[in-house]
Amino acid sequence: MAGDVVKYCMTYADYVADKWVPVDSLVKGRSHQLCQLEYKSNGYKIKTGDKVADKILKDQAFAVSYGKWIFVNCRNLRYNNAPLDTRNYVRAFRYNGNMLGMAIVRSNMATILTEMCLDVTGYLVPFGFSIALGITSWTIDLVSDNLRKCRCFFIDGDPDPNGCYSVTYMNDEYIQYLLVDDFHLLERYMAVSKKKKRQSAANILPVLIAKGLVE
Repeated sequence: MAGDVVKYCMTYADYVADKWVPVDSLVKGRSHQLCQLEYKSNGYKIKTGDKVADKILKDQAFAVSYGKWIFVNCRNLRYNNAPLDTRNYVRAFRYNGNMLGMAIVRSNMATILTEMCLDVTGYLVPFGFSIALGITSWTIDLVSDNLRKCRCFFIDGDPDPNGCYSVTYMNDEYIQYLLVDDFHLLERYMAVSKKKKRQSAANILPVLIAKGLVE
């Protein structure tokens, strides 16, 4: 991934338009730091060591990217008009074109880093240099039931007047609608008898990948 740097965007529209800005632009004229990805309470915090930059990334930025990997800020995301279980960043994926999907932990799970193959706590990422992050692709990561305690959501629209984005939960009804023309994939999805396991990211994401909807 030569040439990859840590970047951010401010809105979903910027994400759709591929308008990413290098994070190091936030610290121009001040000390040049390293970008740190920290696991905190069902999500990730992204820190530069610069107070101004960190506040923008925490309170204002919509998403952060490094190469093919995207982390979306949950601070301004709402499900049924209520905040999500985390206000940190979570790992996201390009879904069905311009949509942005997310796998969000809905319970306190200390082992989530290992299960999601995202063992990058405290990893220092040089702003202007490329590195190899210890993160597998979704295709490799998901087929072995690694995300059984996560649920899938997606964003596909503009924010409300308060700057908050509504997210859609990928439940049984949504998956049945999505796979109405694909009996075999729907049968594969519904073959999991327990609802909690059926609606987990471990069951849903492999189906979305098989459908060609996840990059």
